[in-house]
Amino acid sequence: MAKIKIVTDAVVNSSACPDDIVSVIDLPITINGKVFSHISKISKTKYLQLLSQSSTPPQIGSISVTELVTLYNELGKDGSQILSLHISDSFADTYNTARQAAARSTSTVTVVNSGVPAAGLTYQLTEAVRLIRQGLDMKTILDRINNILKRTRVYISVNNNSQLMLKRKIGHFRGAWEKRANIKYLMRFANNNFEFIERTTDDDVISSFWRQQVEQMHQQNIVSLDIIYTGSDNRAQRIYKLMNQEFPLIPITLQLANPEMVNYIGEDATGVTYLVG
Repeated sequence: MAKIKIVTDAVVNSSACPDDIVSVIDLPITINGKVFSHISKISKTKYLQLLSQSSTPPQIGSISVTELVTLYNELGKDGSQILSLHISDSFADTYNTARQAAARSTSTVTVVNSGVPAAGLTYQLTEAVRLIRQGLDMKTILDRINNILKRTRVYISVNNNSQLMLKRKIGHFRGAWEKRANIKYLMRFANNNFEFIERTTDDDVISSFWRQQVEQMHQQNIVSLDIIYTGSDNRAQRIYKLMNQEFPLIPITLQLANPEMVNYIGEDATGVTYLVG
């Protein structure tokens, strides 16, 4: 059986990327079309500062098709198959670039849109690496990845709609009115897209939503749980404390959001991603 290698995006948890299996694409951070830094090199705090303080907001760039073809050819020259596993194309163009590169590569490349942001991608990557270690074939790995996608839940509360407007998740006129009205948003990321659950001016509604999520999670077998935030971490810390109390045996991470998510949820948001067993 041919060896399988993985190509993925730098937004994943680096601990899930053993060098003998995983090659990471480090996407550029651009401002006014010029490269400022790269995903792996810029701190999350610095990226958030750039987003809030720069007259021209930073953007996540893409690797070129030619660069990716070269990488695929190099990885596959020993006969290895390649699984190119990428963050949802709602956040970055890597998946579409990878499809073009795969068509031009001399290697056997299978390109997968994970359909989720960074934490969910890490769940899929971790499982793929585990299965490769066991010597399982590509079809089995793809089936397991798809199963993990179906078991991944992503929920977000957003207090500042500037980025949602910029990314056209909210229309300009509606967004301007909702900003004046101090509307807050409850959202999920599902079916490879952001979906609005509720709009509210009441912060208690947001708090109640997160408590209800915990109650629902008790009815499920939670395997892994990740909490992200931008701006103040007050709500994220409360959620983290609550979930540590409710799920003491489950690994829980709390961290600033990655740049690809910040570009959508903006400067004052909290998100929870978890995997159901």
